[in-house]
Amino acid sequence: MRVSPWLPALAFAVAACGGDNGSTEPSTGSIEVTTTTVGTELDPDGFTVAVDGGTGQAIAADGSLTLDGLDPGSHSVALGGVADNCVVGGDNPRAVTVAGGETATAAFTVTCAPPPPPLAGRIAFETDRTGDFEVFAMLADGTDLVNLSQNAAAADYEPDWSPDGTRLAFVSDRDGNDEIYLMNADGTGQVRLTDDPGSDRGPDWSPDGSMIAFASDRDGNEEVYVMSADGSGQTNITNRDGVDEHPAWSRDGTRIAFQSDRSPAGDVEVYVMDADGGNPVNLSNDPESFDGRPAWSPDGTRIAFGSSRAQDDFEVWVMDADGGNPVRVTNAADFDSYPEWSPDGAYLAFRSDRTGNSAGAAVSQMVKGSQMRSTSALLSMLRSAQAMAASTASSSRWNPERRRMATASNTRLTPATLPNPIAHTTDARLAQLQYANGRSLAMPCQ
Repeated sequence: MRVSPWLPALAFAVAACGGDNGSTEPSTGSIEVTTTTVGTELDPDGFTVAVDGGTGQAIAADGSLTLDGLDPGSHSVALGGVADNCVVGGDNPRAVTVAGGETATAAFTVTCAPPPPPLAGRIAFETDRTGDFEVFAMLADGTDLVNLSQNAAAADYEPDWSPDGTRLAFVSDRDGNDEIYLMNADGTGQVRLTDDPGSDRGPDWSPDGSMIAFASDRDGNEEVYVMSADGSGQTNITNRDGVDEHPAWSRDGTRIAFQSDRSPAGDVEVYVMDADGGNPVNLSNDPESFDGRPAWSPDGTRIAFGSSRAQDDFEVWVMDADGGNPVRVTNAADFDSYPEWSPDGAYLAFRSDRTGNSAGAAVSQMVKGSQMRSTSALLSMLRSAQAMAASTASSSRWNPERRRMATASNTRLTPATLPNPIAHTTDARLAQLQYANGRSLAMPCQ
């Protein structure tokens, strides 16, 4: 049989171009990680990047790193080695999906701020550690605890320092019902300022120390009153049906923030009014939530408050003094509320049940933390903070019919940053927490 001379060439062509060409899809991919660091006091050492919990590789503070040889699918990318005064924006670690033969990206932005100043000054608080409610004071680190009120037959609570730090207004039922009392910073010279059948509580000093605002139901419902620091001239400045309470003077003394249920929806909101009660304005303006217990920042530009607007969970929020730019500054599946500012504005104190210590219908804890700084990244506010916590159990002070907080619990000392605060008292049982004004302590006034 004669063979065509073209067959070998044809066979070669079939072999070279036939059905099985041996090609496969790329089996691995890559992730390009970039870092951008902003703010002040940046971390000079840079960071590390780890994939799926592996060994970290160095990356500059403003740098790029490509990680090769990764199987297709989802991978966990974590940025480590972040300084305590810096915070990573967004999820960290974060999930990144890799496709074979392709390069995915993971961009991290890190915001840094100066570390907070050390804790300083004194704190006054109520506690039942003696078997009855007393007003105690301690250093801001939790040491040097002193029983100031020393009245075993009564409940003494809700202390508030005078602007010069020499006196404390507080509430006591020693004469049969809740009244406002006054004592020196060492507990001496206790005198009663109010004397009526109603309940008078929640004292708050004017910034010049000449006046005290407080809440009272002496006229049949809760109202905001003011009086001279000697108890004279007690005047109802809200004068309406409903509940107005928790007054807080602005730092210039011209306005008073308070919580009220006067809104058309009947919900509790943070309001501000002139110091004589005129021109009330709804600042929080969120009819779907409970907003209350306002506290002015020392520079008067912001107001901290407690709110249920986030997932039906009470958290601490901060807004501008005109109600704008509300920002949540705690984020825990717990009760966080009743904020108080430190005299220098670097810390917030607030109550929380995040430690789980409880002996009553509701739980309350005093936490000192969250340094508030001018930065575009909220998380940097939270991370650049040290905290102080002291747990309590209590009936909820958010209830307008409340009278006082019952406490029973213990705390422990654990170093951490928000949202895991440091406990600085070993037998806390705290209720109302107030910073001492530091003028006598070489610190700014509250």
